[in-house]
Amino acid sequence: MTVLSVARDSLSALALGYAFLCGSAAGAEYKLEPLKDKPPAEVSGPLGEALPAAGFRLLDKKGMPLVDVWLRKEIPAAPSKKPPPGIKFEEVSEGTFLGVARFHQKHFDFKNKPIPSGTYTLRLGVQPSDGDHLGVSETRDFALLSPAAADKSLAPMPTSEVVKMSCQVSGTKHPAVLWLKPMSGDAKDLPALVHQEDREYEVLDFRLPLAGEKEKAARLGLVLVGTAPDA
Repeated sequence: MTVLSVARDSLSALALGYAFLCGSAAGAEYKLEPLKDKPPAEVSGPLGEALPAAGFRLLDKKGMPLVDVWLRKEIPAAPSKKPPPGIKFEEVSEGTFLGVARFHQKHFDFKNKPIPSGTYTLRLGVQPSDGDHLGVSETRDFALLSPAAADKSLAPMPTSEVVKMSCQVSGTKHPAVLWLKPMSGDAKDLPALVHQEDREYEVLDFRLPLAGEKEKAARLGLVLVGTAPDA
């Protein structure tokens, strides 16, 4: 994986407490840049209050806006317990609200299903351990997209409930999902856009501070561009 070079905007970095990385390495065509826009009006109430005042934007290969993301300022730490097999983010409770994504153009989820342009909440969901989902990914952690207008509670939800909301995005019996993958290496300048060459993934590498846990955070990789090998 090649971590893309740093692009900073001092005002946005102060507002978010983040440093932003954008693509300048050879062959890297997607770029991540600071975004001063407030979260969309569709995200209101406790969910809107949980988001920062500014976000960041992923530009496509033509330099056009693809998706804007606002990450939650902090998340509650999950109760300590042994996670099920295939679960990598044990510090995050199932169904936790992670943030908001606003797609400017039609895109595709990790299963290569269309995502219409619009604003969606992101919640951590756990892929069922059954024969219908074998081989989709190396782990079972996903971000499920739901219409912002339908998602109003800040409390974590069972994956089954999030799936019902997310199916409104896909228009099928399957939810709209983005894979959440473990990340490693230098974590000083996050969030960062990471290009995974072997799969042609564009991965948002970021941390979510754990509420009440001093200097502790969950580190996640959200695959914004790329699909499962068998999709």
